[in-house]
Amino acid sequence: RFSDPSNNSVCASDTGPPGCISANSGWGGVNFFVIAMNFLAAVESKFLNVSYEIVLEPRVENKTSFCYSVKECRASYPGALQTAKEFYQYLQSRRPDSTLSNISVYNTNEERATLLMWKAHRAAINIGLSKFSDRSWYSSEFERNFTMNFLTSTEFYESTICFSHFNSSRSFLVGFPHRLLKDGETTLSINDFTIREKAFITLSKFISDLNDITGGWFLIYWKLTVESSSLHRTFGRFLVNTLLLIPNLK
Repeated sequence: RFSDPSNNSVCASDTGPPGCISANSGWGGVNFFVIAMNFLAAVESKFLNVSYEIVLEPRVENKTSFCYSVKECRASYPGALQTAKEFYQYLQSRRPDSTLSNISVYNTNEERATLLMWKAHRAAINIGLSKFSDRSWYSSEFERNFTMNFLTSTEFYESTICFSHFNSSRSFLVGFPHRLLKDGETTLSINDFTIREKAFITLSKFISDLNDITGGWFLIYWKLTVESSSLHRTFGRFLVNTLLLIPNLK
């Protein structure tokens, strides 16, 4: 999904080198903004304290689709950069409560930190979607629909302030389709997908379709509910995990 879906660059899906991330990839573009906004916000807030200016090296392709420094990103996407900066400013505001094996233990409100992290994540994704959704037309309709269904379902996931770490992310993505989806395929007809992958595609579509049928009100009411109390957030996390992690089969 990071390859060039138009097959017009060195990152072409069939011939590109392993690990090649194309500037023409919608997935690559969205991920760029998630990573770059967080990294540059850490620099701007002095959470990552460097004594020199950081400028990311631009790619030749689609150079104007991205920003490469704090100054550029602040000018072009001030809201997203500021949202990410607030996350790092909160981390900087913590004070050590105790020490454990000579390592400081900070008074971190984990739920607040996770909330700010997810807000920054969503702000960056929204930039990527607005800029790179047209690139998805190189892909199959099945793949395009899955992409949007997945991004909608993750918004439900984020709003419950799910704690993100290696094991939780791994569990969430274990059913992620291991290859691009093709036109003419259906979820049931794909022979090289696991039950978990098929369930992930189906449930992402179910959540997205339900939101579309309600004109987006399902997501609005969901957010209002889970944001109203810690108990509702806990139940929301349980519900999302149950839908996306069951059946827990490979």
